[in-house]
Amino acid sequence: MKDKRMQMHINYGDTEYNLYFTASSLKKMEQRGFKFGKMDDAILTAGEELFAGLFIAEHDNVPRKKRIEIYHALTAEDENGENLNDFIGEMLNEAIEEMNSHQGNVSWTGIR
Repeated sequence: MKDKRMQMHINYGDTEYNLYFTASSLKKMEQRGFKFGKMDDAILTAGEELFAGLFIAEHDNVPRKKRIEIYHALTAEDENGENLNDFIGEMLNEAIEEMNSHQGNVSWTGIR
């Protein structure tokens, strides 16, 4: 994981959660049925599903029901005034950009 990745820290009950997206967690979400290209069609559930996906990287053992419970217990904004769903969306965009940036060292040539 890169050092500056956007993260969300939550204390819920007696548990601390460190939440973020990785390439692997996004792929798992897709394999489990989440349709990133159809988020506009699922406007009522997309926020919940994205939040639930944040648990995959470090807390995949937390049941989905508990993840959704935590989501609904959160305030709409954090202490800095960041909107919850906007922040999750930024976290998602950052992870997608990171996935799409090829930083290998093998050169290639396209031929048309």
